[in-house]
Amino acid sequence: MKKVVQLFLCSLVILFSTESFSQVSKEQSKLTGKQLAKHKAEYAAKVKALGMAVQPEYFYKLKIDINKVDEFKSVGVDLVELGNKAGEFTYKEYTLLSNYVVQGVVVERTYSQDKQDFFHTTYKIKVESSLKGGISDEYIYVKTESGLIGEDSYVQSSTEPSIYLGEKVLLMLNRVDVAAAEAAREKGFFDKTLNATSNDFTINGKFTLKQETFFDSHKHYIGNKDEVFSNIGQVQSINKRETFHTKKFK
Repeated sequence: MKKVVQLFLCSLVILFSTESFSQVSKEQSKLTGKQLAKHKAEYAAKVKALGMAVQPEYFYKLKIDINKVDEFKSVGVDLVELGNKAGEFTYKEYTLLSNYVVQGVVVERTYSQDKQDFFHTTYKIKVESSLKGGISDEYIYVKTESGLIGEDSYVQSSTEPSIYLGEKVLLMLNRVDVAAAEAAREKGFFDKTLNATSNDFTINGKFTLKQETFFDSHKHYIGNKDEVFSNIGQVQSINKRETFHTKKFK
């Protein structure tokens, strides 16, 4: 009989999943250190003025345009509520909170089974559609803390979705930030082996595709494929991350 161990915290995965946060956009590279600091300060002040409980740095690094509160609300994303929200998000919210969105098929699953490894499962995903982030690879590899350890113990993180071989999925992803992981290790946040590279991904959100229809983890209908794809594009169109550092936040 397998022993199942629940993990209720996954904060380190969040820490590791911010690779694009440290990338410098063309617009950002044009700003002096003083200008960038001012830009961040104005953004933080507006986050506070809007009554968001979120850390301003989190939304700032995701390049979320908090000037577009009304536009986002018109497509079903309440930025103020999102800043105060905990737990599961909608697929539109996950789109905003992730650097990559793909639709694909789970074609392979590998367990590490080493108790010292940070990630216990690697999923190979055949990418059928790249909806955000411009992934051009035919296959990508997704890491989870959940997985089999040894022959009779299964670790399940409460913040990670269940994934099945052969399943068609919509995934909201971030890359593993190896540099952030090493910094966390040096600070003593964890002592496990980071069995991942900067080419690997971690999951923010996951939805299942059956007969051209998407469902959430509770098997609730969320929309047909064309509708969901269109809405994901609409969220990105409103946000326009590529011009984030040219925007004013006052």
